Amino acid sequence: MIPTIINDRLGGGDAFVAGVIHGMLSNWDIKKTIDFGTAAFALTQTLSGDINYMDEKQILAVSQGDLKGYVKR
Repeated sequence: MIPTIINDRLGGGDAFVAGVIHGMLSNWDIKKTIDFGTAAFALTQTLSGDINYMDEKQILAVSQGDLKGYVKR
């Protein structure tokens, strides 16, 4: 579970699916793939609009439990 304060619900499903597709195309195992999609979803909910501005490194950090509370935008 990734604690998230929802700012805008737009784009969450799209971000999750995009994260899963990215993991599949990167040949990651299923856990890493789903964790990445979930982190992409959670991060998207913190932004206004339906665009996820985070890069792979930032999303991976969150998916691995790095919840320090900062995101470079």
